[in-house]
Amino acid sequence: MKPKKTAIPVLGIGIVCLLLQMRLFAQMDEYGRLPGSPVTSCVIACGILAVAAILAVYAVKGADRDYRIPVKLPVQAIGCLAAALSHIYWALTDYDRNVFWILKLVTAVCFVLLAVCRLQRKKIPLAAYAVLGITLFALCFSRYSQWSRQTQLLEYLFPALSGLLCVLYSLELCPVELREANYKRALILNLAALFATVACMYGPMWPYQLGMALWLASGLFVTPGAVRLPQPVQSCMEQLEQAGFTVYAVGGCVRDSLLGLTPSDYDLCTNATPEEMCRIFAGYELVRAGEKHGTVGVVMDGKVYEITTYRTETGYADNRHPDSVVFVDRVEEDLARRDFTINAMAYHPKTGCIDPYGGEKDLFAGVLRAVGEPETRFQEDSLRILRGVRFACRFRLEVAPETRKAMNKLTPLMENLASERVMSELTQILCAMEQGDLLRFREVMVQAVPELAPCVGFQQHNPHHAFDVFAHTDRVLCRVPQDPALRWAALLHDVAKPHTFTRDADGKGHFYGHAKESAAIANDILTRLKASNALREQVVFLIEHHMDTLTPEKAALRKKLSRYGGDNIRKLVALQQADRDGKRKISSNSTQSEKLLLMLEKLEKEEGRLQLRDLAVNGHDLMEIGFEPGPALGKCQKKLLEMVLSGEIANEKSALLAAAKQMLGNPEM
Repeated sequence: MKPKKTAIPVLGIGIVCLLLQMRLFAQMDEYGRLPGSPVTSCVIACGILAVAAILAVYAVKGADRDYRIPVKLPVQAIGCLAAALSHIYWALTDYDRNVFWILKLVTAVCFVLLAVCRLQRKKIPLAAYAVLGITLFALCFSRYSQWSRQTQLLEYLFPALSGLLCVLYSLELCPVELREANYKRALILNLAALFATVACMYGPMWPYQLGMALWLASGLFVTPGAVRLPQPVQSCMEQLEQAGFTVYAVGGCVRDSLLGLTPSDYDLCTNATPEEMCRIFAGYELVRAGEKHGTVGVVMDGKVYEITTYRTETGYADNRHPDSVVFVDRVEEDLARRDFTINAMAYHPKTGCIDPYGGEKDLFAGVLRAVGEPETRFQEDSLRILRGVRFACRFRLEVAPETRKAMNKLTPLMENLASERVMSELTQILCAMEQGDLLRFREVMVQAVPELAPCVGFQQHNPHHAFDVFAHTDRVLCRVPQDPALRWAALLHDVAKPHTFTRDADGKGHFYGHAKESAAIANDILTRLKASNALREQVVFLIEHHMDTLTPEKAALRKKLSRYGGDNIRKLVALQQADRDGKRKISSNSTQSEKLLLMLEKLEKEEGRLQLRDLAVNGHDLMEIGFEPGPALGKCQKKLLEMVLSGEIANEKSALLAAAKQMLGNPEM
């Protein structure tokens, strides 16, 4: 539906409501009520607010596809806080400490939680919505019961619907901008919530009415969904247009902007050739490495903005790179070569979004769909299979059936990919995964890391494990922080279990030495994928020691701190806790982990990471009392360090030299 047509139903409903209010207004009494019908009078009275809000928005914004106002400020959070304060006010002015008084405070807490989530752009917990719905229902019922003591069905139905619509209003409208695909549903919910909720504000408590009205009005303002281009991007577009060319922002920046995210980079496409772009931007520093493929980078304010000529690609002999590139004149032809519909959108501030494949609809419907024929897209570039998994995990998308089928069928083509690209994509995928993602993308992950294949469905036959190895890995993976080393360690920490499996006489399964063996396999995998040495070494360390016993006992932890470092111990604690939580359906007690981290923090504040160089004596001091340079000297230093860490002696020169003299006369030191 076009923007002008979208405005018609909104304005039509508003005009009808105004006419009804004008006709019935004369019949209201001095309190604004119609004779014998408090429900009708309240609905009509609040209709004025609803229609006034809609007309005010159109007066400012005009007839656009969205009747709400995109803003950068967290107006929704302000509205939620206003609603919270209104319920606190209501509670403070009610001296009856009954169940409704408690519900008012609970509702205030829920609104505060909504405000915090809006500020942080986080998903609001379903439990908060459930509690809010129940409390609003109860409060609306209590308010309505004060108007009339009759027990007709309508009197109970109306407040119940009010509470429900309030929840739907926040759930459906606040998180995302109203879109072309769902504007009818959103319009109905918005108007119904305004009418029903304001109707339940009957009474002289104007602060409460004002707070709830602000909350409802804040739904007209939305942060996500507005594509805003930074000044350098706009400057690039203006210079190309002044030269007579067309230009659009494309791909990820459009997708992320529609979701309310800040794009990490902005890509432009144009019908200007690379030579013409170089001429237009001759006064800027240019990056011309991709010029033969139509891409020129323009450096503005220290950042590179890539501009690419509209193009089509043919021939993919290596299932990765096109054999030839043909420049074209229309942006629609360029969008046809892209991987997924959510990435095949172009935007211009004047003409809006060009979306020939329904990417916007798929994005807000939570669907990942390939552009055109899925098998063709993945045969052109097999890296798109991993990219698809990354997008699905990052944006919580369900893969369309035909796209999923093609991904699973063509996973063998990923063998042609460069190891560095696979490593980069896998790391991003692992850091975006939530529980269940490893299972739903099992075929792709096993193809990328074949060593995982034996873990799939491998039963552990152990009372401490309720899941097979692969399902257990999935649960551990989502329970560690989104740190690359931890995510890789979680993925591979049990990879050797199928190879080390044994069963005792009672049929109980054991995996003796699986930590060390898994570390060796992880080292081979990360070496093959050309991971950085720092990442590989930390992952191997975490896996090799994930079965170690860590206790908050001061002396033992001091030794670990000196040997491994605080960062490694923290990550090891996190991995071990996730490993315990992933064994059963109910999470384990985390008290031990919390004590460990508290003791670790205390030790670091007290003395930091004590090493050989931190001892109060050095090699020269030891040679002065009789030690010769060589292995015995080094062995003595290590022994002294262990004694200090264990608390046997203080890190003082006299005490250390006294202990060293005893070692000097002990050949078995």
